[in-house]
Amino acid sequence: MSTKQRLSFVLLLASPFAFGQAKRSLAAAPTAVEPPTPQPQVLLASNGAAPEALVPPASQQYLLVRAAVLTPTPRKPEVSLRQREAFYALMAAEHGAAVLDAWSTRQVLQQGGRELDPLVRPFAHSATLYPALQVTPFAVDYFAAKLMRSNHAVLRKLWWIPQVVATGGSVYCGIANLGNRR
Repeated sequence: MSTKQRLSFVLLLASPFAFGQAKRSLAAAPTAVEPPTPQPQVLLASNGAAPEALVPPASQQYLLVRAAVLTPTPRKPEVSLRQREAFYALMAAEHGAAVLDAWSTRQVLQQGGRELDPLVRPFAHSATLYPALQVTPFAVDYFAAKLMRSNHAVLRKLWWIPQVVATGGSVYCGIANLGNRR
């Protein structure tokens, strides 16, 4: 925006037409012969060198122009050292519990059992079971990290719940598998 465009915009904002004061000034004037008032011009944004002018219809002559209020974007909350250490500890426990679940599943399968989970069944009779059962802990870790850095205060306090639930589920399944051994 050139200096000329900025100056014309400021003058437009300072005019009585911009703030709806033209009616009051006209109403306070005597009823004798009044000189014809020029139509207000509304400046439009333009990429050209000079601003374009538009004469609005009579019903839109006295528009209220409001200044744009820009709110700063919220900053991501800082993660404390204590939270980071707890996150890594829960991550290690969660992935360890997934390894326990995979190992106990392989033990049951070697003794003639079968895998009941249809998503894990294609991987059950090979060593790919171990990395396949690590997918869910990685997704839960990603979700917990997002919760930890959330702008919502309640979610920031509950970031550890998905990791604890996933760890508990894997430990439960691993112990249940060990109970099913022959």
